[in-house]
Amino acid sequence: MHKLSYDPELALLEYDLTGYWSIEEFRRFEAELRAFHVQIRGDRTSYRVLANARDFAVQSAEVRTAFEALFEALSRENAGPFAVVVSSALNSIQAKRALPLARVRTFNDDGEARHWLLAGNSLPE
Repeated sequence: MHKLSYDPELALLEYDLTGYWSIEEFRRFEAELRAFHVQIRGDRTSYRVLANARDFAVQSAEVRTAFEALFEALSRENAGPFAVVVSSALNSIQAKRALPLARVRTFNDDGEARHWLLAGNSLPE
């Protein structure tokens, strides 16, 4: 399951990811995320991302590869910081594999992730 929301004042796209996904679930998420991305990019060049993946299972190779391709494509158009909140070292490793960028960090605490996103990361133009 997934849930997405966007705060235009903070330029912050948030999403919650839970469970173990089929490729069909991933495709639904991908379509919704791409729609948010297009809408946000109509107003600004970059935005912040906070992904809550604490209840997101380690995914299959097929879903992991699909995430990698999606995030690679979106990151070419969005240079904003990306924080992923995880519950385990294995989830952190999977997130770093899917998002191998210097502007991506993993956290175990939502508050620390928000602080990093909002306090020290101005958005690139």
